[in-house]
Amino acid sequence: MTETTGNAPKDCPDGLVCFYEDPEYTKLVRAEKPVVGNCVTLSAFTSVFNHSKETITVFDSDKGCWGDEKTVNANSGVSKLSFKSYSYKVQDD
Repeated sequence: MTETTGNAPKDCPDGLVCFYEDPEYTKLVRAEKPVVGNCVTLSAFTSVFNHSKETITVFDSDKGCWGDEKTVNANSGVSKLSFKSYSYKVQDD
């Protein structure tokens, strides 16, 4: 699992969380503004860059926000998760 801070991928706009099918931020599958409190289930993703001001948690379950998890802080990413992820949630403060 490789973590990255700053230097967002060129295809990840400011304020959004970007999900990629392949490692190293390749094959963008979705970019969206994070909403606090919602559990969002997506197509499988292998890397994620959080270009928002929120902290998110990604999960390996395609049935909701549970199972193995990884926290991704604001303006950072994980270029290769140790598991395929399907869901994420913005952490409530």
